[in-house]
Amino acid sequence: MVVGLSEREPDDIYLWSVISYLAGILPIADADRKALEDILRNRSAIGSARSVLERAASDAFQLRMFQDDAINSEAATSVSNTER
Repeated sequence: MVVGLSEREPDDIYLWSVISYLAGILPIADADRKALEDILRNRSAIGSARSVLERAASDAFQLRMFQDDAINSEAATSVSNTER
């Protein structure tokens, strides 16, 4: 989730370099190191999941815009019909 909220591209070399660096300086038994190593191991899956979520958010936004246009169109038609 944090990687997704970072607003960095999924293939950002600086992001992955920092994660790799942090994983490398922590003690081997450290829980944070293990978590960072898991993130590195799942790098491609994280990128894929983020792409899917971005597409879903874009689709949801487009659907809302379409629905808003339809509602506004119906409201305008209703108003013009009551004025007659």
